[in-house]
This record gives sequence, structure tokens and C-alpha cells, in this order.
Amino acid sequence: MPNWCKGNIRFRGKKKDIKRFLLNEIVCCRMENHETIEERPVIDNKDYCLIITMPEKHSWFYIKDTHRNFFDNDILEIWMEEEDEEKEIIVCVDSFKVAWSFERCDIWKDIAKKYGFDVKMTGYEKGMHFSQIKIILRDGTMKDIIHEYENDDDWMWNCPQPNYGG
Repeated sequence: MPNWCKGNIRFRGKKKDIKRFLLNEIVCCRMENHETIEERPVIDNKDYCLIITMPEKHSWFYIKDTHRNFFDNDILEIWMEEEDEEKEIIVCVDSFKVAWSFERCDIWKDIAKKYGFDVKMTGYEKGMHFSQIKIILRDGTMKDIIHEYENDDDWMWNCPQPNYGG
């Protein structure tokens, strides 16, 4: 069973591109007879908010083709308070979690290029005492910032989200 690096994920790009990604790449999953079953979520596409709901009997939201990248909620409310679909916006989605760390991000380079937006993942891993920021720009450039904490006291005092992950 993995430790979870937990935090948030942000997207920066045109509203229409971020919305297209969210509508196409988030699926709901559940286990059935030792097999993972994927299904489309229920999406209420309001003017300023996407409300993404998990169908009954499903356990988690998964971002297709990523390696263990999930949202840890039954309902995601993603606010995009801009009318102009062509305008650049920034969207932050909490309850993002990844197994272990943000190491396997090549698929995110492909996603950023395909949808034409930048991605910023921020996560905290309580058990291993580290925080991580991974930035993937739409041109494929990646930046990784890792902060390791020396011990439990250092973690609890200096980490911005010491109760996340683990």
C-alpha cells in the first residue's frame, strides 16, 4: 500500500482548454472481481463551475493514463469564474493525491502539450517528511522542487501542511 503525497493541482491556461481536459480526462473507478472498472462521472456544467459527481458504487476519481493520480472526494466543485472561454485562468483543485511522489510525470508533459496549459502540483508526504512542487509547462518544460524535513518536529513546525499525506 503506497504512502500518499497529498495536496492540490493547478491549471493555468484558456478556460476552454482546462474545461475540455476536466470533461475528458477524469474518470470514476471501482474494484470489481480484482479488476478496475472505469466509468464517466456525472458532470453538471454550470456557467462558472463544473460539478463532477461520482456515480454510485464508485470509490475514487482518477485522471486517465496517469500513474496513480487521484482526487480524494466524492464530489469535485471546480470554479472557473470567467465568462470568456478564450481568456487565461488559473484553476486550483484540492484533494489531489499521488502514490508516493510526483516522479512519473511524463504523461503530464503530454497532457500539458495536448491541452495547451501549465500544470502545478503541490504535495506533502507526512510519513517520509517531504513536500514537493512539480511544475509542467505547456512547452514540456518541467521543474521539481523538493523540500525534505529532518525529523517529526521539523516537519510539524516548518511544513505548510503537516497533516497531509502519509
